[in-house]
Amino acid sequence: MLSRIGGWRLGDDRIRSAVAARRPRRASCGLAVQNLEDRVVLSDVSGLPTPRTGPAAVGPADAAAPVSGPTAGGTGFVPLFNGVNLSGWFIPYDWGQAAVAKNGDILLTGNKNFFLVSKQTYQNFIVEADVWIPPKGNSGLQFRSQYGRNFMQGYQADMDTTASRNWAGGLWFQDRGWLVRAHPRAPVQPGQWNHYVVTAIGNHITIAVNGRVTVNTYNSIASTGHLALQDHGSPGIYRFRNVEIEVLPS
Repeated sequence: MLSRIGGWRLGDDRIRSAVAARRPRRASCGLAVQNLEDRVVLSDVSGLPTPRTGPAAVGPADAAAPVSGPTAGGTGFVPLFNGVNLSGWFIPYDWGQAAVAKNGDILLTGNKNFFLVSKQTYQNFIVEADVWIPPKGNSGLQFRSQYGRNFMQGYQADMDTTASRNWAGGLWFQDRGWLVRAHPRAPVQPGQWNHYVVTAIGNHITIAVNGRVTVNTYNSIASTGHLALQDHGSPGIYRFRNVEIEVLPS
């Protein structure tokens, strides 16, 4: 099977090195990063998509051959976070309102699981982010997800840092469970920046952590939806920076 990533035509045996080759960098958004805080509350958000009233039904996982079609000619990487405020993001929860833009980072704190969600939806893309997870922390990068009041449903690149659990770098589906455990174990480190790259092209999904591909699979549960950053409610501050996306043709 041949795939295209960022304009390059690659066989499956080369996708790992292509995805892993992405390197962390400070997003260039044309806006000065200021030392200020912009706290997001539900009353601040306007023009949101209509939320669901409950979890959507999902079908079984599809591990068949990937959906065919062109994936070259993407938009190039653009920032999803401007480094100054949380414009373009919202929280569909009655709790977990401690989402802050500060010193060029997104900071999440809370004592109960919640997500900071993108207003925009995405179908085919490469998304990357640098993530700082506290020791024994648990977080995730959701994609192709749906939301409702106080819940999220969708794919998640797991970011759990607990040493006894081989969760980080795996593919979880919120409200369903594990789709793929990380293999090999993700080289994630608590208390420092870790670089995640998630690629979703048709039903082909890959996850890379710090340059190592941990998931390379096919699944068709969801084809489009929101991105979201998770604070699982564990103690500590969860930080995200350099959150960028390249949108690929549908």
